[in-house]
Amino acid sequence: MANIVQILVVESNNRLRQVIQDLIEPEVNYHIAAFSKTGAQVPEMVRKSHPDIVIVDTDLQDMSGYEVCKAIVAEEGGPLVLMTSESDEMQAVRLAMRAGAREFIAADKLETDLIPMMKELLQSTWMDDSAPGAGKVIACVSAKGGMGKSTVSANVTAELAKRYPGRVLAMDFDAQFGDIAILCNLNPNRTLSHLVESGDVVDIDLLRAHITTHQLNFDVLPAPKRPEYGEYVGFEHLNQAIRLARHIYDWIVIDAAQGFNTGSLAGLDNADLVLMVTTADLPALKNVKLALDSLQGKHYDRTKIGLVLNRVTPRFGIRAKEIEAQFKYPVLGQIPVNYDVVLESANQGTPFVARAPQSNVAREVRALVDRLEKVVREGASAQPASDGTPATGSFMSRFFSRL
Repeated sequence: MANIVQILVVESNNRLRQVIQDLIEPEVNYHIAAFSKTGAQVPEMVRKSHPDIVIVDTDLQDMSGYEVCKAIVAEEGGPLVLMTSESDEMQAVRLAMRAGAREFIAADKLETDLIPMMKELLQSTWMDDSAPGAGKVIACVSAKGGMGKSTVSANVTAELAKRYPGRVLAMDFDAQFGDIAILCNLNPNRTLSHLVESGDVVDIDLLRAHITTHQLNFDVLPAPKRPEYGEYVGFEHLNQAIRLARHIYDWIVIDAAQGFNTGSLAGLDNADLVLMVTTADLPALKNVKLALDSLQGKHYDRTKIGLVLNRVTPRFGIRAKEIEAQFKYPVLGQIPVNYDVVLESANQGTPFVARAPQSNVAREVRALVDRLEKVVREGASAQPASDGTPATGSFMSRFFSRL
């Protein structure tokens, strides 16, 4: 990158364009190479002028700024894209991130955040999320509570830490009722809410200052200690934290809140693999079906989504092959019911893969981690093992056809 950072500003709003110009001009190492009020010609401008950063408004005169962003990032070796908007609603942030923007900034925060955010972007240009050495993100989600999602998250983290000691981070994104700290017997001084209170821009040093190390050689970014503290945790904070964590750790396991909210959407948007944790009973699977349909409607990559069946018993419950055939998603793990081991581990604050490594539940978590390593590290497709043809006259087929 040149000593003088070249910037292309794509902004239809005259007032905001002037604000951006007034902020950048005093910076001796920054230069606005060009302005554009419209988006159609921007890809060609990028190819000719080779800017380091492109600032794009979401709402342009001739087209959506999101489409402009997609066109810019589609070019190999292109510039960093920072999107701005007069709306700071979570949907605008999510659309910007999914379009390929490296950061998003609300228009009313330009004066305080634009220059620090650009500096942070430039400092992290070596951090390519798609590079082979970048950490992989596993997001554990559930359609409803009580599925054992946090227990699965904690034990997957602990098992990965056996294989990658000191290179695994658990991020508890259940901002109101997170359980990772208590499941790991941690009483952290700093949590996700403290990270948010430290400023709108998260950097590596700030992230590290809010991480707690577990004796089993993994780190934890704990959830806030009280529900009311979670109200201030925004999508932008979580997204920045994930992107930075990728370049410190080999694996990041996100324990998201149930349903679709800020924490789960941040995890879903950044995940290399999504684990939908559920039990194998009809009420739980009904909610899983609705959640999977919603994800498909939002155009999430179905090849990055797998199911984990928890508390499996051979006597009761619906079989994995039936679920795969009905849902067309793979079952990546089946963790058997073992209340003695699981509850004792939870009450003692030690993941059962460490406390009871010979137990059937620990054995199945190891098999799950073997599978997710293969899917994520080797690029194997997470496809159902069954032939994908549900029995047309089965109760499951008839039930789910009504949803």
